[in-house]
Amino acid sequence: MLDDPLNPPLTAENGARLEVTIRHTSSGIEARYLLLLDQPNRTLTQTEIRTFPDEQTAYVWIEGIAAARGFARYPILHEDEDGKPQ
Repeated sequence: MLDDPLNPPLTAENGARLEVTIRHTSSGIEARYLLLLDQPNRTLTQTEIRTFPDEQTAYVWIEGIAAARGFARYPILHEDEDGKPQ
């Protein structure tokens, strides 16, 4: 597959940022990632949210996303059920 210069892959190599949020909910652990790539006239984004039974499983999923996109380090925000930072 050829890279599209108008829609480059959202990877660390291309200058994208990865933001992760882990939230404790009554349904389990909600993990969310947000990829952002700033361009001159727009910002490309991709996001996904999943709920897991425990934190370990959530972290494994996030680590897989990060590794596939070339991120060795990234911020993780921890929130309680009300969305307040922990």
